[in-house]
Amino acid sequence: MFCKNCGTNNPDGMSVCASCGAPLSQAQPAMQQPAQFQQPGYQQPAYPPPANFGAPTAFPAASGAKRRLNLIGMLGAILAIISVFLPFLKVEILGFSESVSLFGAEGGSDWIFVVGIAALGLLLSLFGLNIGVIIMGLLEIGIGALEIHSLNDNLGSYASLVDKGMGCYLLFIGGAVMVIGGIVGIASKKR
Repeated sequence: MFCKNCGTNNPDGMSVCASCGAPLSQAQPAMQQPAQFQQPGYQQPAYPPPANFGAPTAFPAASGAKRRLNLIGMLGAILAIISVFLPFLKVEILGFSESVSLFGAEGGSDWIFVVGIAALGLLLSLFGLNIGVIIMGLLEIGIGALEIHSLNDNLGSYASLVDKGMGCYLLFIGGAVMVIGGIVGIASKKR
C-alpha cells in the first residue's frame, strides 16, 4: 500500500508508513491497469497517483506582460497604407479635374515613408507593442500635416484652387485610429 502522506510503497498489512509514520488506514491500493489492456507476462508497475490527481493544473504565468493583438492599431495602419493609393490632392479649373496620389506623384517618395511607418505600426500592433503603435500613428499624422504645409508653401496664393482628396483624409484618419488603438491596448493591459 502507498502512503498518502509521502508516497512510500509499504508492504500490505502495515498500519503505519515505514518512512514517515503516517497511518495507512487511509492509503489507496496500488493502481492496476485494466485486464483488457494488459499484455501477457507483463506486470504493470504500481505507482501512486499524484497528490493532485484529477485536479486542474495551473500553468505558471508567462514572464513579462501578456501581449495582446491590437486590431484597432492594425486597422489604422491598413487605412494609412490605403491612403497612399487614393487621390491626395484634387484640382478643378474651368471644368477640368486632375487628382494626384502620394504614390503617383512625380518624383515624390513620400509614399515610401507613409507605407514604411504604417507597416512598422502594423507589425507593432501584431505584437501588442502599443507605445510604438501610438508613435507610428503620430508620425503618420505628422507626415500628412507636412504634406499640406508643403503644398501651401509651394502653391502660395493658388493653394485655394487645390482640394484635399480622400487619401489626405484617410491618412489622418489612419494615424488617429493607430493612436486610439495604442491607447485602448494600453488601457486593456492594465485591467
